[in-house]
Amino acid sequence: MTHLETPFMTDLAGPINWNRRLTRFRFHIRTAQGLQVDHIVIHGRDQDDARRKLGQMYY
Repeated sequence: MTHLETPFMTDLAGPINWNRRLTRFRFHIRTAQGLQVDHIVIHGRDQDDARRKLGQMYY
């Protein structure tokens, strides 16, 4: 379904609050028509959370 690249860290807007730190995951997906969609970036607590959000938005 997706190919996950190396995740990178980001902070939410405002000062750093370590309790609110999320990871952004970058996905590449292929549509049902065979087109590749690159550079989809989704915030998540972990990889499974990001994949769940991807599924809610695009499937």
